[in-house]
Amino acid sequence: MGFQKGDVFVTLAGQDVCLRLTLGALAEMSERLSITGIEAFNSIFHALDFNKTRIILDCVMRPTHANFPVLSEADVLQTLPKICELFEHAFS
Repeated sequence: MGFQKGDVFVTLAGQDVCLRLTLGALAEMSERLSITGIEAFNSIFHALDFNKTRIILDCVMRPTHANFPVLSEADVLQTLPKICELFEHAFS
């Protein structure tokens, strides 16, 4: 997949990875995190932990990196600023 406006790049396990927020990613996050509305989505970001961050990362990596290897907790948590950047680009 080529670059699209709003794509954010991060290096994970020594590999450059493109993160992309799509409607499908938002729908999958909503389902996997049991989010029922925008207020609930907002509250998720105020209480992120490793498991929630991993789910969000899985969803935004899917379009370009469906079979990415298992990542350490440090790898996952280092993506938090980039995940926030994705949402800022999409909703600003």
